[in-house]
Amino acid sequence: MYNFVVKIRLVDESNFDPNRCANGGAYAFWKTFAFDIKTKRWYYWYGTTSDFDYCPRFGDFGDCQNCRFRQQCEAVDWAYPVRDINTMREEIINWLNDSDNINDYVEVARGGNITYWYNEELYQKAKAEKEVGV
Repeated sequence: MYNFVVKIRLVDESNFDPNRCANGGAYAFWKTFAFDIKTKRWYYWYGTTSDFDYCPRFGDFGDCQNCRFRQQCEAVDWAYPVRDINTMREEIINWLNDSDNINDYVEVARGGNITYWYNEELYQKAKAEKEVGV
């Protein structure tokens, strides 16, 4: 079993509506990166608030029964190894830079405790205060 010591979750709630988040089309989506202390590797998986079948490997709606990667996915449980740490880093940076909705955020957890939330509006405010020396 995994022993994740750090998790980074990119959360997109730009279309999220709590009244329609399970089967009404207004879902939240996320991608989680997690570092396993035992294997010294990063892993990832996708998630959603939707009740429909959703692929944790590719982040798509659909049934795993007809997927050409079904055997590979079943062999690795539910967390998939990150192949390239630089690609993961770039994905996180690009997500932060491209996020234009204040409902999108990043949460970072260490040892199961969420220690940091990234929110574009709060980031821009802090950045502006730093630039003017507040």
